[in-house]
Amino acid sequence: AAMPAESSNGMGVASDGMVYYVISSDKYNIPGQMYSFNPKTKVITHIDDLNDAAGQGNIKAVAQGKSHVNYVQDGDKLYFSTHLGYYNKTSGVERTAAAPQGYLPYPGGHFLSYDMKTKKFTNLAIAPRGQGIIAMNMDVRRGRLYGITWPFGDFLTYDLKTKKLEDHGTTFHGGELGVLGTTYRAICRRIVLDPEDGSAYFTTGDGTSHRYNYKT
Repeated sequence: AAMPAESSNGMGVASDGMVYYVISSDKYNIPGQMYSFNPKTKVITHIDDLNDAAGQGNIKAVAQGKSHVNYVQDGDKLYFSTHLGYYNKTSGVERTAAAPQGYLPYPGGHFLSYDMKTKKFTNLAIAPRGQGIIAMNMDVRRGRLYGITWPFGDFLTYDLKTKKLEDHGTTFHGGELGVLGTTYRAICRRIVLDPEDGSAYFTTGDGTSHRYNYKT
């Protein structure tokens, strides 16, 4: 099957002048693909597929289909997260789809870094319960990554120094697996960071703004 030509936020310009981006896939057996574009030479370079980048390799599991987040640069490294692209849409909204016969379920989205000099990826952490990471941001000053999972909407923190991943639970009721009209809640696609005090902010569909306090 042909690769769908789409980028879901996964794009950014880095300090080396290159444009880095991910082309997504909605196929269970085709991972998303990461590329770079050199604006001076007009050359596009294929970097890797997201299965290999995340260390999933050739395991027969639902693929790392997309990166749904903007890159954040710290030094020579780009930080980002992966997400699934294979859904069941029969209800009119995106739901998790059962893995096809012979395939394992989606194993979970990853926090990753990519070193622009060595061209190497580092797998930092994986989301719990086979969820993707649909929103991500990074506090470069404090070495902390933040994420929101899909479909349940768990708020995640990952500390680069301690290498500790924490799941702070959800504020999205049933998330995007909830019952339409009652417990269903669309999940926030953006986390905003205050670089001065390290607070992280996100919103919910009922109009509430949430703040994660770095100090407490």
